[in-house]
Amino acid sequence: MAESIIINPSMFCNNDCIMCKDYKTGKNYNFSYDELIKKVSDLISEDEGIHDYKIVIGGGEPTIYPRIFDLIQFLRDSGFNEIAIHTNGRRLSDYSFAKRLIESGIKAFLVSFHSHISSVSRKISQK
Repeated sequence: MAESIIINPSMFCNNDCIMCKDYKTGKNYNFSYDELIKKVSDLISEDEGIHDYKIVIGGGEPTIYPRIFDLIQFLRDSGFNEIAIHTNGRRLSDYSFAKRLIESGIKAFLVSFHSHISSVSRKISQK
């Protein structure tokens, strides 16, 4: 299995999970798209073997990042072939959005489930 690089474009989330330290401490922010591109470009210039790594886009909730598709395209254009997204899955219920993620180059979805019991899940996520 390839090593992973985790990119967190945003710490904003569409859940209010009771155990989330970032939500409770108010550490909600978006990196600007230009900041993200610079950080990734700097990583690429520092490590010739970086394209062997798997990219995991996390957060917060990356599916609500305003330029998520631009970020994915930039990563693909930069030579990354294995791109995954770590998500709470809420936006994946929108078929066209989920399909667009797949078509843009997402190879894996790492979906967080806090309980298989819907009432418990809603209590945890506060949604």
